[in-house]
Amino acid sequence: MLNVLRNNEAKQTLSAQGHELLVVFRKSDLPKDWAQYAGIVVNTDSEKTLLEIVKKVRCKQDISSLIPLFVNELHTFQEELLSHTDGKVHIAQVDTIVKRAIRINKRLNQIITPLNLSAYEVQIQFKTLSFLYSRKSLLTPFTSRKSKIGYYFPMLSLWNGDDSLGILKALEAMQHGGLIAGVFKDHIHLCKNCSGNYLNFKEICPSCHDADIQARDMIHHFVCAHVAPEDDFKKGDHLSCPKCDKKLRHIGIDYDKPSAIFSCNSCTNEFQNPQIQAACFDCEKENSLSELLQKTIGEYSITAKGEQWLLNYDTSIKEEKHSRPPSLKGISFPIFKLMARQELKRVAAIGTQSTLGSIAFQSNEIEFFNSDMKTAIQVEMEKIIQSYLTDVDLLYSEAYNKFYFLLPDTLASNCERLEQIRYNLSKLLTDNLTGTMPVVMHTHQLKKEDEIDLLLNTL
Repeated sequence: MLNVLRNNEAKQTLSAQGHELLVVFRKSDLPKDWAQYAGIVVNTDSEKTLLEIVKKVRCKQDISSLIPLFVNELHTFQEELLSHTDGKVHIAQVDTIVKRAIRINKRLNQIITPLNLSAYEVQIQFKTLSFLYSRKSLLTPFTSRKSKIGYYFPMLSLWNGDDSLGILKALEAMQHGGLIAGVFKDHIHLCKNCSGNYLNFKEICPSCHDADIQARDMIHHFVCAHVAPEDDFKKGDHLSCPKCDKKLRHIGIDYDKPSAIFSCNSCTNEFQNPQIQAACFDCEKENSLSELLQKTIGEYSITAKGEQWLLNYDTSIKEEKHSRPPSLKGISFPIFKLMARQELKRVAAIGTQSTLGSIAFQSNEIEFFNSDMKTAIQVEMEKIIQSYLTDVDLLYSEAYNKFYFLLPDTLASNCERLEQIRYNLSKLLTDNLTGTMPVVMHTHQLKKEDEIDLLLNTL
């Protein structure tokens, strides 16, 4: 069930699956607390307006800058601008948009913000790694005349502005530190003075360095072996050898053109090999080829070390990043994920049988409740689940309608308490609410080849 809502402040939202998307038409529609929404959908046909919205959202220092940001597919925009969003969407397909937003937000919620985020280098590193991790995608540059270096990077080109060389240095530093891995895409050559890529490569005279030169073909006459510029062989409308006076009729039979010779119209110098020079259109600086800065352009992905730096488990244990109501007793997601990974190592080491699972339901009625009422329902359901768990079992409460649990040394098929949890949660909902979908429980027996991230995204 989809709803378009307008609250007292005239904010338009789209809702589905208990999540709200904020619809904005102009920059002024963005509230300070946009992070409370599952995502933002921009509905404008103005490229200037979209750019203003994108800059305001993406250039914020904290993690809220990476909120899912979609654009109504009815409008056409340039690739450079769309690369900073999560793409175009059909605004009527709210369920699809919300599912994409949920996947992104689930991974964003795992990230621990560094304490020194005010440092610019750390901020760029943090936001780049967070973008790669939350979108589970590659950082793929594309050619663009608007970029000073000829390549445009999603997010980074927006954050760094005109400092294109700074982008490459930041990527090189992260790659050198093992936080990202790069796959070669291209080599670029930049002006030694301004690091611009808008260069004019030209042939010049090696004597006076003027570009006013002219190339002439050399002719080799097979019969007498005479070699001279083509102009020396021209006689009226045909070619004739100036040495033996024989007429040249067929190239490849009577003669060939083995090379060319250049002459300078400024100093009359003749030469066979002109020098190559690169003139920068931006700063008008002349560069020899050896003076150009060569940089590598790559396609980048986050590494395991990058994820470890980003999630920062030690810090996440010492200081809980995720604010949780005091009434909720379950652990935070980073700790739950860490413990699940440790349990997986134990399964691989000793072959024990442990279960990872999820509990979920949908309610058209609850999704319109305020946050306090949703929290009260979440607390009550958490109490029911906790009453069937042992001291070593773990529970993470993601939302009022989604829970994850880890049962060490427990095989799901032999665990009657799981069915009791499902039955009691269903009874609580059906006795008190209408329009509630059945409680769905998914379980998975951990195997040594499993990947916790993948499991948590599919359960």
